[in-house]
Amino acid sequence: MSPTFNPDDYGPILAEWLKIAHPVNLGPGQPDESLRARFGELTADHAFAGKIIHDADMGKACLCGVLLRLDFLEDSHVISQQVETPTGSFWHGIMHRREPDYGNAKYWFRHVGTHSVIDQLKAEFPSYNPFLFIDEVAAAYSVGGVEELRCQQIQRREWELLFDFSYRGAVG
Repeated sequence: MSPTFNPDDYGPILAEWLKIAHPVNLGPGQPDESLRARFGELTADHAFAGKIIHDADMGKACLCGVLLRLDFLEDSHVISQQVETPTGSFWHGIMHRREPDYGNAKYWFRHVGTHSVIDQLKAEFPSYNPFLFIDEVAAAYSVGGVEELRCQQIQRREWELLFDFSYRGAVG
């Protein structure tokens, strides 16, 4: 995670999940199935540890992000399908990009439209475009080298910014 992303900023329960060491995978990755037994505690009410959730969809979006980060793509997908907002579509698009189902990822990014996270990513990575990034990931996935590392860096930052946006939206 980047130096500007601090898991402790998100409360003790989410911080515990965010501190789980896991690689940034451009593809589906490999979930640690031993974590599945703990999913029962990964509800918005529990994960936000007593904070008032002002936007339930954004709370669900945070859960999408945690599951996606840990490579539980299908579990994240189930939740993202329930979040019918640009942010839900953003998580949904990332999940499909990682499957990989690049055409479906582009479909969901069309539903995102304008989003402040895209603007933030463009500020940090001037060439960032969610549609072109899908193509870059497709070309770099499993190839290794500098381009794959660059895509992993952008994807990590994309995840961090979208998670932070989702969290801030959830708690107001």
